[in-house]
Amino acid sequence: MKNNSQERLSEKFKQLHGFNGLLHMQDSYNRIYDIMSGVIDAVKNFGIPYSEDFNGERQNGFTNQERRRCSLAEGYLKDALKKVELHSGSGPYKFGKIVVIDIKSYAHVLDIIWDDENKKENIAISVRYFCNGTVHEAFIAPKGEIILCGEAINSPQILMLSCIGPKENLKANNIKVCKELPVGKNLSDHQSCLFSAKANPNIIHHWSSRPEIGILYKANSTNGDEISNEDWEKFVVKRTTTAFHPYGTVKMAPEFKNGVVNYRLQVYSMKNLRVVDVSIFPYIPSRNTNVPTAMVSWRASQLIIEDYTKKIE
Repeated sequence: MKNNSQERLSEKFKQLHGFNGLLHMQDSYNRIYDIMSGVIDAVKNFGIPYSEDFNGERQNGFTNQERRRCSLAEGYLKDALKKVELHSGSGPYKFGKIVVIDIKSYAHVLDIIWDDENKKENIAISVRYFCNGTVHEAFIAPKGEIILCGEAINSPQILMLSCIGPKENLKANNIKVCKELPVGKNLSDHQSCLFSAKANPNIIHHWSSRPEIGILYKANSTNGDEISNEDWEKFVVKRTTTAFHPYGTVKMAPEFKNGVVNYRLQVYSMKNLRVVDVSIFPYIPSRNTNVPTAMVSWRASQLIIEDYTKKIE
């Protein structure tokens, strides 16, 4: 895992640091509501520093551009597609150095097809997918590969449908086993536990009934109901739900440590197959998984170029 060490990535972060990149970032609210500047000043008075640099050590903010969410597709893919020729056919084509891309919307990948003529190795040669009521097959280009980006749910599903996964799960669904790997076994997520309190009286309906805020040196109220730690635990267990950040189902790790892909994101014992998405995370980041996924994609692009260059030399 040395190629993906913190030291190596920290050096690259210095090169990527800037103010005019493709993935836009900005403050979440303080440019929308005037009151937020006062809130920020109040928080700073409590000793909490305000971060003006989203690429610094303290990273808070939203990937917004003109008050709309800026996805990786919006930031990178949209402009990249302007530089290539788009093709509506099914075969691989090249015009000079510009590769023609065939984008299929509303297409659902069914499984990966292997080379049946090769009895010694598992070599991926194509992908079957469903689109417009018909099953199609897309073949990889010579010296190319399949790059699976189905995220934490669809990537393991496609691998299992392609005969890669836990033996007991595959056999239970009458799927032959090409390679037994712990696909889907490392699923985890950020958790969210939300709750609200009822005010008496309803302050939303009577927001202007107290035009001035009185300063209270001592709270003039009674204690609320006593809640034990056990009750809090039960409440959290009952109310905790997903934060919609699933990860880890195609874990990057040594195979003997329950890994599915190696440090180059290639599926163990399978040729021409790589996974590039949040499913390869062995551990979940403490924050939103969006930017870490972009980092994985950036690193994967380097690995793909390196491996392809070796193939054509």
